[in-house]
Amino acid sequence: MNFKDEFPSAIARWSPRVPFILPILVALAYRDLAKTDLYQRTVSEVEGAGFFEPTTTSPLLVVTLSIWVIFNRKTQIKRVMGRGSAPLSAGLLLAFSALIYLWSYYVGAVSLLLISLITLILGAGALLGGAPLMGLLALPAGLLLLAFPWPAVLMNQVVFGLQNAAAWLTLAILELFSYEAVRSGDLILANKQVFQVIETCNGLRSMETLVMSALLYMEIAERRPLHRLIIVCCAPFVAYFLNGLRIISIVLYPGDTSHTAQGIVALIVGIFTIVFLSFLLEKIYKPRPRIQAALPEARKNEFGWVGTALLCGALAISSFLVVPYELVKPKPLELSRVPLALGGWVGSAKRVDRTYLGSVGFSDEIAVKYEKGKRAINLFFGSDDLTNPMRSLRSPKAALQKTGIDVISRERIYDSPVADEVQIMLVRSATDNQYQLIYSWYDGVESLGREVMRAVLFLEASPFRRERGSYVVQLSTLIGRGEPSRAVYHETIATMEPLALQFHDAMEKIIQPVPETDLGN
Repeated sequence: MNFKDEFPSAIARWSPRVPFILPILVALAYRDLAKTDLYQRTVSEVEGAGFFEPTTTSPLLVVTLSIWVIFNRKTQIKRVMGRGSAPLSAGLLLAFSALIYLWSYYVGAVSLLLISLITLILGAGALLGGAPLMGLLALPAGLLLLAFPWPAVLMNQVVFGLQNAAAWLTLAILELFSYEAVRSGDLILANKQVFQVIETCNGLRSMETLVMSALLYMEIAERRPLHRLIIVCCAPFVAYFLNGLRIISIVLYPGDTSHTAQGIVALIVGIFTIVFLSFLLEKIYKPRPRIQAALPEARKNEFGWVGTALLCGALAISSFLVVPYELVKPKPLELSRVPLALGGWVGSAKRVDRTYLGSVGFSDEIAVKYEKGKRAINLFFGSDDLTNPMRSLRSPKAALQKTGIDVISRERIYDSPVADEVQIMLVRSATDNQYQLIYSWYDGVESLGREVMRAVLFLEASPFRRERGSYVVQLSTLIGRGEPSRAVYHETIATMEPLALQFHDAMEKIIQPVPETDLGN
């Protein structure tokens, strides 16, 4: 048998069947997207999942919508299929897809399968139809990003900003209609009551849902690319405004608990708003009729079809062969050893406000109130053992630790005895006009960009994990009503620094590097 003659003929015989076999192979390779909660580790359960999950976008729903978009574009896809190829781009994308696929099973990060699937779709498009086909597949591939879980460290930054922005918008609308109200951080004082804009009222879910709805409507309406871009960019602002109206309804009618119904009504109004904005834009912006460019003659690409199918089959088989990394579990911190007496300060345990902290995650936490004479300093310590990549303690809330406060001033001290960087904030509560001084620092936390990269790639569930966990310490004390003078400001800092140093030295004896202990033990 002549292999050089038989191999091409075998490819030619099998290639007509590949378009029917390929979807089955893709479904087998990415089957875990349909049965796995992307907000949980496959190695261990996430503590506090549910109420404080970053989003509830169903991966199965998003994948289904992506498939529908591909089916809706089948005529255009058939038109460009086989009329071009970008082998270099295809090779890079498919190689990256395979690498991410294997890494996802190695570290137990099923969410990374979405990234692998996105690059697989684009790589297959580049191989089978070149740039035109990649362009047609960009939307269904991009839709999959809506199901990708936000890294917790990034979510913490975004959610806190959206909470305060929602409170600000609510106040602005109330004042527009001459309704007396006061905002302090995430609190709104109106109608002789105090309302807190909690984490689930930040509006991010509404934005994601309305963006997805706008994308689908633009697909059904077959609008031009620029038209689509403008409307999709408007969707988050429409959702943000409607979320503010939802909060106002809660402020004016606090007894109404039909939040789910309010959310459905807001979504319906948002969709009608998107349709109306699209109608207006169509009247204002009238582009020239499209002239379809002549395409090169279509040619069969048997090797492209069979190669893509073989890759998907190999990925499906490899998912059963990859040996997951054996994640180590550190010993729990012995917080009972936290000293309640430090340099004349006497401490007592306090309750942690979990409603305010929301999705800010800790593996261990403790709050202590230290007193010496008439002076009292509240201290919070929270640590993360880094065994759950969907958890992060890096958040503006970790330094504030209290709802309803506005930051008046902020300064940073570098090369402090307790940390490389210490943050000092003067804050005020509008409810009682009390000023506080906050002294806080992180340990074992890298820059935001590096933390996001570690979270996305699940590096803490791999040999690249850090040797010890991270922690945050926050000390706060009341100064009194009215903004303090500079002398009082510096005197308060001088009072807090010795306690901070003593606590830091005591905790360093408790915190140990990650031991080589099996997770299952």
